[in-house]
Amino acid sequence: MNSNKSKIIWLSISTLLLFTYSGFSLWLPHYVENQYEESNSRNLEERISLIEQAIDKAESEEPFDKSQIVTIFQSTIESEISTENYISKIVNIFTTVSSILIGVLLIHLASLISVFQGLVKKKT
Repeated sequence: MNSNKSKIIWLSISTLLLFTYSGFSLWLPHYVENQYEESNSRNLEERISLIEQAIDKAESEEPFDKSQIVTIFQSTIESEISTENYISKIVNIFTTVSSILIGVLLIHLASLISVFQGLVKKKT
């Protein structure tokens, strides 16, 4: 196979793959955020349920241990913090990866264009 043809084929395939993966890396953080927002509305019901349990326990006539209510509120807070941290880390990672991939994609496109220009100059 001709050396120039193999370069063009390799650059074309790698550019296409990089373009696809860059698009996926740009799309995924937005998808994760949207899914988080949807699940967050479902988790709201769970959080409300936990708070209502604490209120019911506090309103009951029986003597109770305040540490139970504190535990319920602490678990709710820890759950919220861990979820927010997790989502923000995922979004930050994929934002960085997509920026790097777009840079590599631009380098591949520049290489592909220069190879095509070299072929055109050889033919003329």
